[in-house]
Amino acid sequence: MTQIAAYLNKEFLDTGDAFGTAKSLGFDAVEIPEMFFSPPEDEVGQEQLAQTIKKYNLKTRWHTSP
Repeated sequence: MTQIAAYLNKEFLDTGDAFGTAKSLGFDAVEIPEMFFSPPEDEVGQEQLAQTIKKYNLKTRWHTSP
């Protein structure tokens, strides 16, 4: 099955719930660009992000800044 990922750009992030918005639009994967969303550096933030992704049952791909 072909999988199309939502690219979490500024418009997604401006919704306040980018992952929930992507899931509600039918996506089952997201691409997270570091230029719009920096990865949390602390352990608590990392765990919260992991739980959010798990909550929406999304697959993720992180794009790091060059």
